Parts: sequence; structure tokens; C-alpha cells
Amino acid sequence: MTELATLIKKLAGSETLRRSGEEATRQAAVLPVLAELGWNWQDLDEVAPEHAVGSGRVDYCLRHANQSLVFVEVKRTGAELLQHQKQLLGYAFEEGVPLAALTDGLIWWLYLPTEPGSWEQRKFFTVDCRVQTPENAATALNRYLQREAVIDRSAIERATEELKGQQREQRIRAVLPTAWNKLLTEPDDLLQELVAVAVEGASGHRPDAEVVAEFLLQASVPASQLRIGKKRPAASGTVSVVKRRRPKGVKGQKPVAFLLDGQRHEVSTWRQVLVGTCNLLAAEASGSFVQKVLSIRGTKRSYFTTDAESLVRPLELKSGLFVEGNLSANDCVRVTSRVVRAIRGTDEAFDVEVAS
Repeated sequence: MTELATLIKKLAGSETLRRSGEEATRQAAVLPVLAELGWNWQDLDEVAPEHAVGSGRVDYCLRHANQSLVFVEVKRTGAELLQHQKQLLGYAFEEGVPLAALTDGLIWWLYLPTEPGSWEQRKFFTVDCRVQTPENAATALNRYLQREAVIDRSAIERATEELKGQQREQRIRAVLPTAWNKLLTEPDDLLQELVAVAVEGASGHRPDAEVVAEFLLQASVPASQLRIGKKRPAASGTVSVVKRRRPKGVKGQKPVAFLLDGQRHEVSTWRQVLVGTCNLLAAEASGSFVQKVLSIRGTKRSYFTTDAESLVRPLELKSGLFVEGNLSANDCVRVTSRVVRAIRGTDEAFDVEVAS
């Protein structure tokens, strides 16, 4: 284990750090991490504290050859970071600084301030020392904040590549449903032949081309609206589809299933909709799931955390995180939709069924 990984492991397990204020976070966590990354915090020309930007100040400015390279803003461990990113990125954009980090000593949000888009869209990576292994966290910090890599701009090039990759994936996921529907409504001969061969192999009978075309056209309708064969009744009545964007929401209604990519998953509570969807997406997104959902929050609280005691009704996920279960029916659906959008860029593949 490297010295940086050892330090991260120590910080992640420190209860004293969690109870301390912002100054302690700077002295015990941030400055030691910067030192391990090659920055000489004792040289005020290299690590400039309380760096003035216009009428404001940023906690640290990492510099080389009289150029500002990285802005680092520090908050006390456990503080809510979201409300501070606008100010930090505004300062960095104003001075043309290519990299910025917002941290509470354990969580590091990394940004490309001069890229286009919203503040959130400029965040390209999250290092969470509470969740990631010390080795993985150390590797990520070295990749983007190590002194020599920042100076020779290889860190910035890697950060840009990471951000562009995320944006490319979001665009692809956003148009996949449209592309798929177009393929189904305007099927070419190859697609019809593949379906026909599959049907013949399963049933022993080859379907007519018209039957295949009709089926594909029907399959282009969102899975939640398909009604093929008999309706399956729910225990308390007939199953009906409730679109998540319906203004009245799902208050007072009982869920029977949620749908993801057309696959139906039976449930009996709205919390099961939230947890079930999260677990499926965590398996799909692998390591990126944690960093993408940790920033999902309401106006006053985070919905996801590694600390069960910080939640009113913690629900454990397979990813190692906990999600707040003290939510209304509408909030469960709303948070679930936000999770799907965070992972895929769109929530078009998610829907719910209720008993009526």
C-alpha cells in the first residue's frame, strides 16, 4: 500500500476528523494529502492559502511558474458540498484555472471549470475515501491532482477525456430508445429475418413476414403500454399503468411492479421500487454507481450515504450504500427516476404499475 493509500485509510477511519471543524480538516486531511501528491504546502508560492479572486477567496491555489493551476476549496468533514460548488467554479472560471477540487477531506469532487455546461456537468470525477478502497482512491487522486501530472497537463488531458466519455455515454443512452423504436417501426430485412429464425427455432413454425412486421411495430410502443394477450389481475383489482410524469403522481396508490428496459419486477411497496431499481442499476454501472448517486439530494438532505445513522429510515443497497426510506410514494418514484437519469442520462426505460 502506498503512503497516500495508507493516509487515506487512516483518515477514513478517523472519528476525530468527523467531529472536527473546517480548520482541522485542512490541517489533518487536505494538506497531508496534497503533500503526498507532491505539493509543497510550506511553499506559499506553490500552495497559496486564502488566494484572492476578485472580491472573494479560495482556500488553496496550487501554482507553478507563477500560474494558477488548481483551486481547492475545503469544508468541514461531513459538510454538504453541493451548495459550495457554484462559488468555487465561479472563482475558477473567472481566473481561467483548468482544475478545481471541492473537498471535506474524505470526499473530493473534481471539476473542469472552463468546460461548458452547468456546474454539475463540469464535475468529472468523485473520489470518496469512505466507499472506495484506499488504493483506488489514491490512484484517482494521483491521476488528476499529482503535482507533476498537473504541471505537464497530462492530468488535465485525462480529466477532459473522462468528462467527454461521460457526456458521450449520456448522449448515446439518451437516443437509444429513439433509435430502437425507429428500427422497430421501420424494420429492415435482416432484423425481420433474425426474428423469424428465432421464432422458428423456438416453435418449429416460421412466421409470415407480415406477422413479424406487425409484432415489431407493436413492440415499438413503451413496454408499460403493451397489452398482449390477457391482462393479469392484481390481488386488489386490475393492473393499470401510471406514467411517472402524470401531475397527480402516485399518492394513495399501491404498486404492483416497476419496469426497467421492459422487464417487469413485482413489488408491493414504493420503497421496493426504489431499492430494486437501485440494485439493478448498481450491477449495471459497477463502480461508477456510487459516485453518481451520492450527489442526489433534496433541498435539505442527501438521499444516499454510507452512514446509516445519518438517515431517518436507512435502506441498505447491494452497492454498500444506504438510501433514505422515509419518503412518500411520490418521492420514492421521483428519487428512483433521478437515479436512472444519473446512471443513464434519461429515465425513459423506467416506469411503474399500480393496482386500481
